[in-house]
Amino acid sequence: AKVVDGFKKLYVTKWHGFDPSEMCFATLMMEGTKEQVAAQYKRICQIAGQFRGLDAGSENGYRGYFLTFMIAYLRDFGVNFSFIAESFETTIPWSNVMMVCEGVKKRVKEACLQAGVRSDPFVSSRVTQLYDTGACIYFYFGFSWKGVRDPVATFTAVEDAAREEILALGGALSHHHG
Repeated sequence: AKVVDGFKKLYVTKWHGFDPSEMCFATLMMEGTKEQVAAQYKRICQIAGQFRGLDAGSENGYRGYFLTFMIAYLRDFGVNFSFIAESFETTIPWSNVMMVCEGVKKRVKEACLQAGVRSDPFVSSRVTQLYDTGACIYFYFGFSWKGVRDPVATFTAVEDAAREEILALGGALSHHHG
């Protein structure tokens, strides 16, 4: 597996000239009849080709969905090691996607610092659904509560700060979880 992964990396970085620090990935799922899916796939490949995009196969999509299902188990496991974490989502117009991703990450870090969290929090985002007018963004964040007097109140304050940032930047309180 390591040899195959090494060749894949060479193919992408040396043959196609991609810089891993500047790459982005999208997992797409198409629905419909076999003919509709084939037409969608052909069109997506045409569009991707205009921007040097590559079809990386379906394996990373399966891995991504696996991670989505594992998040709850990882969250629960982390509690045993003084780590509290959760995910939440929003929907946002295209014009604000990057601003919201960056703003929420910054706000989570600031709120943790203000609340006395002693180590850097984990905070990440990913766009999960695409629409003509905008996108759904999932945020994952967590922190070590070691040394924090009231972890639940601290977590609630940090999550509230993140949601306030989303609303201030034009996002919705939720996308589909309500």
